[in-house]
Amino acid sequence: MNIIKSMNALLILVVAVLFSQHAVSLNADEAYDVNVRVQLIWGTNGENPYPDKLKELEDKLKDKLKSVFKWKNYFEVSRHDIGLKKDRTKRIRISRKCELELTFTGDSNLEIKLFGEGKFVNKVRQSIAPDEHAIIAGDDKNDTAWFIAFSFQPPEKEKDNKTR
Repeated sequence: MNIIKSMNALLILVVAVLFSQHAVSLNADEAYDVNVRVQLIWGTNGENPYPDKLKELEDKLKDKLKSVFKWKNYFEVSRHDIGLKKDRTKRIRISRKCELELTFTGDSNLEIKLFGEGKFVNKVRQSIAPDEHAIIAGDDKNDTAWFIAFSFQPPEKEKDNKTR
């Protein structure tokens, strides 16, 4: 009886070791070619109506937007860090009404498809330099605007659809 228990324990140990090695190899295969940060931003001349939900935008990006657009205040609505492999597309939801399809096409090029309320709106192909942002923008109600900022981030294997 002890031999059977010992053999069962050994079998469980072997299966656990094989499973863990398989899981490690699966994670190693998940390395991404690029990591893209996607930020949904709201521009307004008013104050922040939801300070617990809308975050102040970092100075570099806020200054870039202020140099081009008319709004005094820019708030981050959502942030997503997405790992992409070359020529593979990922679809993400950045708000209740907005989804994106992102495809890394090589070098520093990103193809972006924008969907509003489930309907295709626009497709953009953009080259993004290191430490820079690509911006898509549109008007919103009450003399405000929305912006989506895209930037490449330093590589991390497990960075995939982390949301803030």
